[in-house]
Amino acid sequence: MLRTLTDLEGRSFLNEEKQVYVEEVKEEDVYVLIDRFGYAKSVDVSGISKANEEALNEYPTQILMRNTDRLCIFTASGNMHQVKVKDIPKVRLRDSEHWYIIYRCG
Repeated sequence: MLRTLTDLEGRSFLNEEKQVYVEEVKEEDVYVLIDRFGYAKSVDVSGISKANEEALNEYPTQILMRNTDRLCIFTASGNMHQVKVKDIPKVRLRDSEHWYIIYRCG
């Protein structure tokens, strides 16, 4: 958007106003599920509440987080990696899509 402004001596000049667009992220609770092989997926809280006990036993690590949080992962050599929860695929519990978290962290 261009706007004409006048300075103290009466000269006019054009001034560009910069518009900043901020993408609004809806915060919600999700479960990050990591299986025994190091594959991770995120699932809605409603998906976990509907799941049976047998399906949840496949994931020994179940972490309740916000989708705007970061997950800290420590490797065997002592390095720490941060992973944004929004980057982990959000799927239903029985979907086969997952993310090999150990490969992504190096």
